[in-house]
Amino acid sequence: MENPFIKVSIIDDDKSYRDSLKEILNKDKRIKIYNEYDSGLDFINSLGSPFQPDVCLVDIKLKDISGIECAQKIKQKYPKIYVVIMTAY
Repeated sequence: MENPFIKVSIIDDDKSYRDSLKEILNKDKRIKIYNEYDSGLDFINSLGSPFQPDVCLVDIKLKDISGIECAQKIKQKYPKIYVVIMTAY
């Protein structure tokens, strides 16, 4: 049976931006916020555990690594995960 939800992880070091995204995404019942991270490396390290999102929303500028580098690491390990790069600039 296919999962009825789109599992989304948010990787952004700005909590207010993460909260805004969650508020918007939670309006769609097909989307489930799987987790949120303020660090790209924390997210990368969590991959491989039982959790794996369908989509990652990644800020281009993170506090530890760039969003581009984070996206590359995600796609290298899990090419089926969709990655969306975001920026508030």
